[in-house]
This record gives sequence, C-alpha cells and structure tokens, in this order.
Amino acid sequence: MADLAKNGLLTHCQNFSMTKHPSSTSAMIRLSHLLGRGQLWPLAPASALVGAIASARDLAFRWGLLPSQAAGVPVISVGNCIAGGSGKTPVVAELLDLLLALKRQPAVIARGYGAEADGRNDEAKMLPGPVHCHPRRVRAAAEAIAAGADCLIMDDGFQHRALQRHLDLVCIDASRPWGWVDSRRGAYLPWGLMREGPAALRRAQALIASRWDQASEAQRSHLRNLAHGRQLPLLRCQHRPHRLRPVHATPTAAGAGDQLEQLPQGRWLALSAIAHPQAFHHTLRQAGAQLVEFISFPDHHHFRACDLRAVRQRAAQHKARVICTAKDAVKLAALVAELPAMECWCLDIQLHWEGQDRLRLQQLVVQALL
Repeated sequence: MADLAKNGLLTHCQNFSMTKHPSSTSAMIRLSHLLGRGQLWPLAPASALVGAIASARDLAFRWGLLPSQAAGVPVISVGNCIAGGSGKTPVVAELLDLLLALKRQPAVIARGYGAEADGRNDEAKMLPGPVHCHPRRVRAAAEAIAAGADCLIMDDGFQHRALQRHLDLVCIDASRPWGWVDSRRGAYLPWGLMREGPAALRRAQALIASRWDQASEAQRSHLRNLAHGRQLPLLRCQHRPHRLRPVHATPTAAGAGDQLEQLPQGRWLALSAIAHPQAFHHTLRQAGAQLVEFISFPDHHHFRACDLRAVRQRAAQHKARVICTAKDAVKLAALVAELPAMECWCLDIQLHWEGQDRLRLQQLVVQALL
C-alpha cells in the first residue's frame, strides 16, 4: 500500500477485492485507468477507425447530408471532446445561475446517460433547475419548451448536432486536455478517450479550461495556443471547495454548511464514482484533508447496500469519515440513511474564474440570447 500511495495510485487493485465488485465492474475500473494512461495501444487500429467515422460524420453535417433542427428558442451547448470528466456539470449550473439572473426561464436538456427508472441521471439530479432527459435532444427540447422554458442549455451537446445551437462552449480539463493524464496528447476511443480531435474546435465559440490550477505550464501553454490559433476566447476556471454537508442535505438547504476553506480535522476516506477521481482527490487535498484511502467505482456506478457496507467497514478500520462528490451524494443519500453508524459527507465545489473570465462568459451568453 505504501508503494501505491507513493505513486498516487492508492486505489483500484486493492478495492476490487475489498468491495467484492463483480468482474464486470472491476474490469471497467481497470479499463478507465488504462484509457487515461494511453496504455491500450493494441487498440490503435480501432482508434483510427473511430477517428475516420468522426470525420465522416462531421462532413455529413457540414454538407447538409445529416439534418439539424432549430428549437425555436436560444440554445447554449456545453460539451467536450473526450468521454467524461471535463467539468461540464458545474459549468451548466453556472449558466443556470447566469440565465436566472437575466430573468430568463432556462431548462437543461440532456441525453440522460446512466439514468434510473425516473429517467434522470446523476447530473440531472444535482442541477438546481428543470432538466429534461431524452436520447433525442430535439424531443427533450420540445418537452422543455412546452413546460415553459424560453432558453435551453444542452448538456454534453457538442457532438449532438441534430439540434442547432446559438452558443457552443467546449469544456477541456486543463490537466488532461485530450484524455491522457499528465499529457498534451490523446487518442480516439478505444485507445484513448477522444470522441473528436482538435479540428472539431472550429465549431466552438469559446473554450472553457476547467481545473486550470491542476495543469502544468506546458498544458496551459498548449491550451493558450489552441485557443489563439482558432481565435477563440479561453475561459479559465478552478474547482474550489465550497461547502461540506451530509449526503442527505441538499446544496441549498438551510444550515447545510457554511463557506468552506478547510475540511475539519480528522481522517477522511474518499469515495467516488466519477470519470476523473484524481481531480476530486486533488480538491480534497486542497481543502487540507488527511486522506487515508481512495475508493473509486466506475463513472455512473449504481451503488448497492453491499458496496456501502464494505466502505463503512473500511472507514471504521481507519477511524475515518467518508466523503464523496455532489454527483455521488444524490445516489448515496437513501442508502446511507438505511445503514446505522454510517457517516458520509458531501463536498460541494464552486467554480472560481480567472481574471474577468466569468464576465466574458456572461457577455457570450447575452449575445446568444439576442
């Protein structure tokens, strides 16, 4: 365990046996790790095929061979070029706040990947406004407009070009711009995490570089050059600790927590089921957490009571409290309530924008509404 901690990898292999994952879940965690490290090089031929298909699809839309419909109201798309973990959801929440401040009636439309029986997925449940999920965004847009929305935020919409948009925002994780950790490089799925490459950014109106504080100077320079070469605004932000609350308390509930600068003293066990858990661990360290163990499940994992019993046992062995992300809290709340002596806390984060970048985002939004 000491060697794993030294390498920043205290996590997955140990957690397979500890949580008694089914083999499919264990394989997904391992696969996610390999994708993020670019270690699936035998899949390079398949990756080249995916890239060719993405290019052909792009040409089909540009030449009008594939249709694109207008919603009838302004649409702001928030998307990315890699599969998951680029910080889109906090940006969507920020846009909801901006639009409400402008006296608009916004709604979020999303595919709803990983949705439960109610049709809503993790991200939809944690957003503070109306969310309409459907695999066809045109259908979700119609439902939202019928419910009274006068503008739409399309979550994960960069590749969903069947619905026209007035503003295309592309989120890039500055610490891994194209999916590979600690690198400025990447590859198409399934060798890497890319759904589209840098050439696709010609469709964007702005780049949002999340986790700017976690990026190396080489990665920052790469993103500056990328934005400059395409004459795009580069809006930089950090994920900062904002509030600590029990998992069953909502982010806006009275008394749920005060503005947070440092986590309370004591041992913490980090639990997550997100695409990029290393970023969560960084945020915890930023808040002064004494982390004794990381337990990571695949993105959108549906937690079960047996998962939480195993986590509770590990926390008791460490004499630690469990801490998770806001995305995980929406799934954990009911399970935690049913387990005696299970103390689980959620760390809400808030976007902190560099310089005047939030004002620049607001100006782009206002222009899109005209």
